[in-house]
Amino acid sequence: MLGYSQDFEEFKMMLLAEPWSLLFPEVGDMKENSVRSLRRFCSLDMIVVDGDAALLPWMPEVRQLLRLVNQVQYSQQWHGSNVCMVGTPVLAQILQYLANVGPRLITVFNGTKVGFGSRNTTSMLGLDTESEVIKQGGLFLDNSTGELFEYKVDPREKNGVASWRVVYNTGLICNGSRPAPARKYQRDPGLGMMDSTKLLVAKGATKFTHPIFKGTPRPTFVAMCDRAWDKSHVYAQDMADSC
Repeated sequence: MLGYSQDFEEFKMMLLAEPWSLLFPEVGDMKENSVRSLRRFCSLDMIVVDGDAALLPWMPEVRQLLRLVNQVQYSQQWHGSNVCMVGTPVLAQILQYLANVGPRLITVFNGTKVGFGSRNTTSMLGLDTESEVIKQGGLFLDNSTGELFEYKVDPREKNGVASWRVVYNTGLICNGSRPAPARKYQRDPGLGMMDSTKLLVAKGATKFTHPIFKGTPRPTFVAMCDRAWDKSHVYAQDMADSC
């Protein structure tokens, strides 16, 4: 009786593994439903995303939006997919994050407001590495570079000593923490005095070469530009080469 019990347990374990598990009707139904759902998703024409630019991709409240944007990217691999997505800076930030970190939701524990990161890595050196948030994989964000640090053992080190090591770059930097301006500011004498919180919006000449626009004016106006975060020039391949 004991031998039969052991054989039956082994038989059950075998059925739970592929390819045998794929023969169960409920598994086949799940796969068919998944394909059907993705096909319906790919039939969407357009998705519009709007939101507060202060919502950063690694925040828990952005989890569902992060998944949605990742799903749109995944659907582009399907033949006949016509899903188009447009959005405000919150979407641009998520796309930059996905290109660098992927769809995983990380935990950033530092910052005056938790999750916003610090202006540099100075405070990282005085952290209690025995705290639970660090032991559970919490990451330190240097928001002036977008680099994420994890306290772990470097596999290349033979002595097995843990240290802070760059594991990702978010692809985003906090404008207030930049060591230097992103670009040289130019004043337009026709618009009077301007400051760095304003954005000059002008229609590009190359966009109005069609005859239908002949003789139409090209208005220029000033708009507010007060977003706190911007894209950096670090991409996923750069991080892979440095690791």
